[in-house]
Amino acid sequence: MLRIGITGGIGSGKSVVCEYFKRLQVPVYNADDRSNVIIDNDPEIREQLIAYFGPQAYLPTGLNRAFIREIVFNNSQALSKLNSITHPVIFKNFDDWCHSKKKQKHEFIIKEAALVFESDSYKFLDFIVCVVAPVKTRIARVMHRDHKSIEEIEKILKKQLPDAEKIKRSDYVIHNPNDELLLPKIIELHKFISKKLSTYGQ
Repeated sequence: MLRIGITGGIGSGKSVVCEYFKRLQVPVYNADDRSNVIIDNDPEIREQLIAYFGPQAYLPTGLNRAFIREIVFNNSQALSKLNSITHPVIFKNFDDWCHSKKKQKHEFIIKEAALVFESDSYKFLDFIVCVVAPVKTRIARVMHRDHKSIEEIEKILKKQLPDAEKIKRSDYVIHNPNDELLLPKIIELHKFISKKLSTYGQ
């Protein structure tokens, strides 16, 4: 089974690309959604995060994200600790998902992840697709979609690798300055993946 990562900064359009493949019944693992559920509910992660960050690390509903975000934003040591606690469990969840009987019948699966390089999850993937768009376009999309302020979006952008670095480290790039013209590019990607599958494992 070919493991394909689809990544891109906030507002780039990677979720639109993944939605196309979902409609074709291709299994798509949304890393951001899955990791949130795991961190909120995994007892081992909860115990370790409370031990390191204190009892305020969790609310009754799950991780106290605002509290943790405030600590790790400018503290590389705390961020490294957070990642060392959460990443192994999240990576195992993805691996277990890939090996489930339902997924094994597919020639390829997709992992949608904003931080595929930042989290080192690219090491567990065979092929990386990066979706990029101009920063101003991305900010406008996120403001419209999530009703976030420019300041909030810019903070998120600072935590993500620049597009130039993502492009350098990816195997395939989709430029998405205009959502209305994205579908033909997704179709071309699908054709490319089909060709890739014909030689995979040879």
